[in-house]
Amino acid sequence: MSDRLVCEWNWNKPGPFQAGMRVVVDEAAGTVTFERCHRPRRFWSVRTDAVYTCRLDELLAVHVEWWFAAHPRHGRTAVVSTPHGKATLNSRMAGFEEVVKALREHVGTNRGPVLDNPNVWFAGIVLLAVALSAIGLLWALN
Repeated sequence: MSDRLVCEWNWNKPGPFQAGMRVVVDEAAGTVTFERCHRPRRFWSVRTDAVYTCRLDELLAVHVEWWFAAHPRHGRTAVVSTPHGKATLNSRMAGFEEVVKALREHVGTNRGPVLDNPNVWFAGIVLLAVALSAIGLLWALN
């Protein structure tokens, strides 16, 4: 395996609205750098950080969206939880699988903030739909 893995999308495309995203995993230095895809965990955070770097052993979790929860046209989402926020990657990015695999090797078991996991939202919507269906059925039977 190479010491440096890169995952990028629309990087250095011409045009004012073509701000791409890049993740660089440098195993030799033990760091990961997120460029334009890391959102800080603070109140009213609307923009991503231009560049955010942390050590690989500081990562909290790497969650990948379940295949059946993902929209086929938009691809699957991976959320990387860091001490100061989270980075969102998309499976359409070049090098996605290799980078996610490398990050998961350094994180180990999934932990970190529950709301950073994209599957929690899907499971919550399914549970809400089941609960509303059960309430509707009980109401109809009475």
